[in-house]
Amino acid sequence: MTQKSLSESLVSALGRIIDQEPKLEPGRAGPPPFTIAISREPGALGNAVARELGQRLGWPVYDQELLNVVAREMGSEVDLIQLLDEKPMSWLEQCVVNMVSEYNLNHDSYMVHLIAAVRSLGERGHCIIVGRGSNFILPATHTLHVRLVADLPDRLAVIEKRRGLSKKEAARWEEKTTQERRDFVRKHFNKDVADPHLYDLMLNTSRLTVPEAADVIIEALQRREARHSAKKQAHPPWKMTNDQ
Repeated sequence: MTQKSLSESLVSALGRIIDQEPKLEPGRAGPPPFTIAISREPGALGNAVARELGQRLGWPVYDQELLNVVAREMGSEVDLIQLLDEKPMSWLEQCVVNMVSEYNLNHDSYMVHLIAAVRSLGERGHCIIVGRGSNFILPATHTLHVRLVADLPDRLAVIEKRRGLSKKEAARWEEKTTQERRDFVRKHFNKDVADPHLYDLMLNTSRLTVPEAADVIIEALQRREARHSAKKQAHPPWKMTNDQ
């Protein structure tokens, strides 16, 4: 099987897995608690908004932390996993990774472990996951899907400051990272990461501060949770009785 056909088979398999209803834990009457999945443009303060939400809600945040989980499950080093993080990999790049690594790393294995890690976190709920295709892995039934954007000059200013880059370097990094994330989502999930129809909320952090963005997200979360709770009460789960 060629690398291309293998990737296409993986996309097909992942699509079937993602479309499945989550497995319920014994004794649980409905879907897991809600999770927040945040997609973000480079420099749109995705991590800052996620940390603000985590602090307010008391929920763990999985940004780089998600890579730690995947690396542990793969028996690899985080530094090597970062070579695969949110970017597609060509056949030549895969060969280079294999040459410099004592581990048998490949992009398809990484995706399988990434999907498993994100779904495991989503089934437990009450957490915030940043990027890594989490918006396309977790179902809408119990996930608040959020996309953060910002005006390019503001994003470049953030990138310059946080990464210690010059203006030209920041512009090159932004362009490269934007393309890599777009290609990553297109290749593995067959989606356009910028499509607004894929999200519950799209917020512009050029117009909203980090606390204000968190306010809006928490308000939307509470409304989703309340509606979900009301629906469960109106349609309680079927139970077997002694008469049956």
